[in-house]
Amino acid sequence: MNGLRRAVLFAIFAGTGFSALMLQVVWQRVISMHGGVDLFSTTTVVAAFLGGLGIGSLAGGALADRLGARRSVMAFAAANAGIALFALVSIVLFYDLYRAVAPSLDGLLASFAFNAALLIVPTTLMGLSLPLLARGLVASVGDIGPLVGRLYAVNTLGAALGAAVSGWYLLGTFGFTNVVRIAAAINLTAALLVFTLLRAVSRSADESEATAASSSVGATSVGGASAGGLAWPWFVVYALTGAVALGLEIVFFRLIDTVMRSNSYSFGHVLSLYLALFGIGAGLGSLLVRRARRPERWFLGLQGAAGVSALAGVLALLAPLKGFDPFALGSRLEAYFLGDGFATGFRGENHNVGVIVFANVIAPLMIMGLPVVLGGASFPFVQALVARRVDTLGRRTGLLLFANIVGNVTGSLLT
Repeated sequence: MNGLRRAVLFAIFAGTGFSALMLQVVWQRVISMHGGVDLFSTTTVVAAFLGGLGIGSLAGGALADRLGARRSVMAFAAANAGIALFALVSIVLFYDLYRAVAPSLDGLLASFAFNAALLIVPTTLMGLSLPLLARGLVASVGDIGPLVGRLYAVNTLGAALGAAVSGWYLLGTFGFTNVVRIAAAINLTAALLVFTLLRAVSRSADESEATAASSSVGATSVGGASAGGLAWPWFVVYALTGAVALGLEIVFFRLIDTVMRSNSYSFGHVLSLYLALFGIGAGLGSLLVRRARRPERWFLGLQGAAGVSALAGVLALLAPLKGFDPFALGSRLEAYFLGDGFATGFRGENHNVGVIVFANVIAPLMIMGLPVVLGGASFPFVQALVARRVDTLGRRTGLLLFANIVGNVTGSLLT
């Protein structure tokens, strides 16, 4: 596939990330109407989303290697059409259907199961995307880490923009139903564009490209490591880092939610910042991975630095409250927490741009900026370590994402 068509698919993938997070923010708001704006509704959406993405990643990986390059991209288009159809009926399911069955739902676990069962359908379709597109676009072993890393980055950055725009503007302007219609239109447009794009590509050209890609897979892999080396330890390690990452995300959310005075914008705002930071990290990692002679050292180093910086960020925010206050942050925080904050729209003493910027930008970046960027940057390196052949790229990518998501769900629920 030539450079222009590849760029178009990257743009489409960013658009599907945008629509996915529009839907996630809407569904979290709808669930919070009967579950409360608290840790339950947040955890329900995050855990169910991740569960569906994990199932979809496994299925998409197996499907991608079976279908080959061209038909994998077609399957990506079909998945987006399915997401669009679900989105159009989602408000009826999450609100009206819930009201009908609520008397029979006994406790939080039953409510969680109900919402998770519904969310698993569209999120599984979303999870198919990366393995399918990776198999459709990667033509050589050397491109695995950089290209899949860039795919992950653009999709995540699109998701960050979707979370921010929907949370801060679209929901308040157009309402739940119209926002899910917009998201459905984006997914349907993506499907139509992909089908149109594929019609312009001759089948014989793509098949010859796939044949060339298969013949290029030998014992060489990124970083010069032996293609016969064990890959399974990296799946286990990435699952463990996934558990830590989502545990930290929930801790970050609780801390930032406190600073933001726990309002209906908190979830979408924190999520958009987290995704933007992770996407930036993945993009940086995709630039560096091609030059890395020892990707395993880069991956472990980035993960270790992420852990250290996560602790440092929290301490940097809490230290002024413990007596060490070189920038007078403690007094500013105290004034902020004594004020009305979002409850009155920053009237009076809190109508201060500096306070608003601190609560919404500076404090979140202090808490999670560096560790999330470093975590995102590690993805292309572990991708290069486990996916060493183009003909098994789909399965390896899907399994890597699945392992990480299993860790994500475990970490989020335990935390």
